[in-house]
This record gives sequence, structure tokens and C-alpha cells, in this order.
Amino acid sequence: MKRMSRKEKRRLQKARNAGLIMTIFFSLLMTFFLFYSSFFNIVNIETVGNEKTSASLLINTSKIRFGENILRADTNLAEEEVLKLPYIKSVNITRQNRNTVRISVEERKEIFSVLSNGLVYICDENGRILAKSNISSVYPIVKGVDLKDYEPGQNIFEENEELNDLKTIIDTAYELQLLDYYLEIRIQDDKEFGLTRVGDIRVDFGTAERAKNKLNFIERTLESLNAKGKETSLIKLNTDPPVTFLKDEQNAEE
Repeated sequence: MKRMSRKEKRRLQKARNAGLIMTIFFSLLMTFFLFYSSFFNIVNIETVGNEKTSASLLINTSKIRFGENILRADTNLAEEEVLKLPYIKSVNITRQNRNTVRISVEERKEIFSVLSNGLVYICDENGRILAKSNISSVYPIVKGVDLKDYEPGQNIFEENEELNDLKTIIDTAYELQLLDYYLEIRIQDDKEFGLTRVGDIRVDFGTAERAKNKLNFIERTLESLNAKGKETSLIKLNTDPPVTFLKDEQNAEE
């Protein structure tokens, strides 16, 4: 094999250096094009799945900006920020094309309200406060709880162990798909509860013990009375045996 002369070696080295320089140059040029040119600037931000949370609030909270380079947008950080919003249960932020970002969210459901100090605190099934309002159409409304200084995003059950019995009743009624039938839950003395059911039916529920049995008993009682063409105004479950007072009549059924 013929040995290369010094001149040929210098020529080969220059060619290699030139190739390396060209590679670096085009790499820098491509990097600049991808991350700094307006070709990949965000022009459109879509929001999907938001009913209670406005699109503007989602976009502002994500800190993703119109005109920002889409490849430089930190979607992981944006998701962390959006998850801090009270209604947001889950979020997924994706790049749809070179100019469009999509913010897809799943919102928490409004399940019950708490009336405290003249304000209504709307909560999800886990007790997370979603919003504060002067009025509410979310039933049942819980009364007898002091939520002073509570703000949206806080969880009333996690921060107040004294509400464990209330959680038991709400969880059980929600599991049995009966919670929507109740208009009011009142926390009373001696850890007892009073309920108001659709149809202006008052229930002296007693304690939260055997909540599932009690709720099922109420439904069976109402079905039995309905079959007889009768109505009730009061069901007392804090007596043994339970007593049902018939509407517009003096007699009661056990």
C-alpha cells in the first residue's frame, strides 16, 4: 500500500476540517431555524374539555404564550401549573403542528355544596372546594359546617377530621347513586344528621353508622308507601324501630 505524502495528508486534513466546519455551521443554522425563527411560533392555542374553567384562564395559567416558539414551550411545567386550578382533575398539553398547542383537560364534577358564613362552597365528591359563590344550584347543601378561611383548591375532609362522618354519608349516597335525591344534609348535635329528600321528606338520620343500610331502608320505605298510594313527611331512623310519619295524617308506621 502506497504511503501518503505530507502534502496529501495536509490536503486530507483540510478536507476533514472543512467538512467538520460545514457540519457545525449547518447544525447551528438548523438550531436557529427550529428554535428562533418565526416559522415555529405559536399562533393557535386550543382548549378541550373545559366547561367550568374558561379558555383564557387555562391559557394564562399554562404560561404558554402566543408568538412563543413551539419547541421551546415547556409543556411539562405548563401541565403542573394547570393542575393547580380547582376544577382541573387531569391535563394533557400537546403540540398539534408547528403553530398549534392543544390543552386537553378533565374537570372535576360538582357534587355537593356547603353553606357556611353566608357563602356557598361547591365541592367535588372527594371534598375538594371548586368554587365559592353567594348562591348554588348544586345539591345537596350541607349545613352546620364552619369553612371560614377555606379557599378553592382545599379539601374539607383532608383538613378537618371532624367531618369524617359527613364524608361517610356523602360517599355512601354517591356510591349508591342516591345523593342527587337529597336537597339538604344538616350536621346536628351528638354527631347526628338530618336530611331533606326530594318531595319535602325530612329524615332524622341519626349517626353515620350503618349509613348504607339506612339509605337503602329509606328507598324501600318510599317504594312501599308509593305502592300503597301513601306519602310521608318524616322518617325517623334515630329510633328503634324506625318510624315513618304519613303526610297529612296523625298515625305512623313502623
